[in-house]
Amino acid sequence: MSPELDKIAVRRRMRWTLRRLGTDHREALSRPLSSRLSTCAPLRAPRTILAFAPLPSEPMIDPVLDAWRAEGRTILLPRTLDTPGAMEPVELKSMMRDVPIGAFGIRTPMGPPHEGTPIEAILVPGVAFDRQGGRLGHGGGYYDRLLAKDQDAVTIGVGFECQLEVTLPHEPHDRGVHFIVTEKGLLETQTGGPPRQ
Repeated sequence: MSPELDKIAVRRRMRWTLRRLGTDHREALSRPLSSRLSTCAPLRAPRTILAFAPLPSEPMIDPVLDAWRAEGRTILLPRTLDTPGAMEPVELKSMMRDVPIGAFGIRTPMGPPHEGTPIEAILVPGVAFDRQGGRLGHGGGYYDRLLAKDQDAVTIGVGFECQLEVTLPHEPHDRGVHFIVTEKGLLETQTGGPPRQ
């Protein structure tokens, strides 16, 4: 089977797994995950962080982003562009609950694209991750393009422990992550390696 067909099979299985969790269980798992995210070593120093507005199936990290913004950090969220697979960062200037819904039903801040300080850390959502740093997204290639562009940033996958696979199908254009945070802890990946300096 080709990597692309393998990816389709993993996405189908993982989406079924996430649906089975249910809303209450996802919220319960999100609390320890958010706690670990807010205190993990790779995110202590960065002041400019590109995060994501979670979909209903993803870990609810809104409180962490609100707290970081209250600390004076620059929190960015991605905005999808008309060009297929392209995103631009936009600064979060409100509480997460007040961010309007944009393309694909994803909450997206209003305002100009961020052109200030370099992005030091990127929080990366995914359908699945593996311990080698592999990541499987929804199939649009948005984050692969973003991670290829911002190669100096520390990349942290954010997902539930049930989203960890032994290994994921891989193609040359796929981009991995340096670390993965779940409700059970922080994993430094095998191929992601230490953060680039």
